[in-house]
Amino acid sequence: MQYLKEPDEPPFGTYAVPDEVAGTVDDIIHEVRAAGDEAIREYTERFDGVERETNALTDAERREAIDRMSAEAKRIIDNSIENIRRFAEAQRDHVSEFEVEVQDGVTLGQKLVPIETVGAYVPGGQYPLLSSALMAVVPAAVAGVGTVAVATPPQDDGLPHPAAVYGADAAGADEIYVAGGAQAIAGLGLGTEEIEQVDKIVGPGNIFVTEAKRQLFGTVGIDLLAGPSEILVLADATADPELVAADLLAQAEHDTGARPLLVTTSEDLGRAVIEEVDTQLETLATAEIAETSWEEMGAVLVVDTLAEAVAVSDDLAPEHLEVQIETPREVLDELTNYGTLFLGDRSANVFSDKLIGTNHVLPTQRAARYTAGLSVHEFLKHPTYQEVTAEGAAALEPWATRQSQIERLEGHAKSSYIRRPDADLAAYDDHSAELPDT
Repeated sequence: MQYLKEPDEPPFGTYAVPDEVAGTVDDIIHEVRAAGDEAIREYTERFDGVERETNALTDAERREAIDRMSAEAKRIIDNSIENIRRFAEAQRDHVSEFEVEVQDGVTLGQKLVPIETVGAYVPGGQYPLLSSALMAVVPAAVAGVGTVAVATPPQDDGLPHPAAVYGADAAGADEIYVAGGAQAIAGLGLGTEEIEQVDKIVGPGNIFVTEAKRQLFGTVGIDLLAGPSEILVLADATADPELVAADLLAQAEHDTGARPLLVTTSEDLGRAVIEEVDTQLETLATAEIAETSWEEMGAVLVVDTLAEAVAVSDDLAPEHLEVQIETPREVLDELTNYGTLFLGDRSANVFSDKLIGTNHVLPTQRAARYTAGLSVHEFLKHPTYQEVTAEGAAALEPWATRQSQIERLEGHAKSSYIRRPDADLAAYDDHSAELPDT
């Protein structure tokens, strides 16, 4: 195993939050808790240079923003919504309630209950990630969430970008708030006079947004803590260097901290990709960001075998994993840790980022070892229930009583004991429960 290009930091390592960022976010949350809407408006003026009378987007403002959208732009967004909804509905159809009698007189079950209120953060400003509105709102709507609120920052004119407004509206958002950054997360998480407190906050954002989600976790639920974008391309000698380079740069342009990585069994391919990245950067409009990401965080790693490449990938657990080898499906069951997987050189990351239907809110920083990305499942609770008859209670009681006694929880033991037939609580002692023969 050798690096043809080594990054300045370990690939996909933990993204540390500077103390000053954590402190700033703590201050913002404190101010929003104390002053509510007024604090959010003051932060909007300070950080976005916009004065607003309300944090909520009014109906008139919503119509104004939507009216600015061309018919073609609306058609593009509608197409993406339909694709995302189709996949979300398929996900919903493949998770179910059930009930099973596990032994005589003991029935257990699982319900599916939508979360009541969800807040979706949509990065915005002059360059809106309107796709994030669709990725967050559509699955929530399909899951049956009662109220979906979107928070997104304003442009210079005081309104969010029209594409973000139209996307959120068409996807099913009930409320839209004109606020960005940590103050928006604080408003959603704590609630104000204008903003209803939500049960869960989802969606990507910058380091301040992510840190606000982290600090408010427990007060509200969150989807995940997203760091800079990551892509790992797993390739062999059959891969096209031009395609590989284009996909690496597509993620590199997100952020100077984005992490583009190639793991290949072919040294010739690795060297060709490095040359191709340099060539494509010469004409890339976002080269200022992408080049910094590539120079500081980009990596090209050559391994001896495909099995070794799979092992490297699973250890790093990348957000986006592209497999560009001769027969990509041969590793489908071997790979286990990734946010989302792309099989074959036609399966471009950009399709998933924008419109194919799978979600682009994904785990980073090796979190794919234990979680997946945003989906319908994030908006559905899976509470259980049980129903026990007298016959079932008689069978369960001695086991529950004796286990409670082992744990020295007498209240639990007595609560179990009095379920036995003809139980006399006054006669209870540590030897009251006799286990049945097995």
